[in-house]
Amino acid sequence: MTTVNMAASVRQRLLNKAREQRTDFNLLLTRYGLERLLYRLSKSEYRNRFVLKGAMLFPLWDIDGFRTTRDIDLAGYGESDLEELKGIFRAICQTSVEDDGLTAPLPEGRGFPIHRAEPGSCTYSGAYLLSKG
Repeated sequence: MTTVNMAASVRQRLLNKAREQRTDFNLLLTRYGLERLLYRLSKSEYRNRFVLKGAMLFPLWDIDGFRTTRDIDLAGYGESDLEELKGIFRAICQTSVEDDGLTAPLPEGRGFPIHRAEPGSCTYSGAYLLSKG
């Protein structure tokens, strides 16, 4: 059986699951998108450059009542030039994978650098990348 409109099929299956689990559909949809982005990262040439951290790890650790999240926190190795990172994530989003109903979510993404130094702790540099949708 071939699914003609994979996006509609995935959406319906997620909606059914949300109803079955009595959970927020938008949170489930967001989590699906984030998990598929992580899958694309795992299949990309950049898979060894980033390490997942934060609340997206909770389901992997089987923590009950995990905190819902709407973003992905990654620790990255190498330069954190904003334009380079945007290019890397465009490439990750466009990594070829089996049809999962999603299209590249970051062609028009924006971002901004972050630099934080707190007294008595390490200096932190990085970037926030935001996508539309």
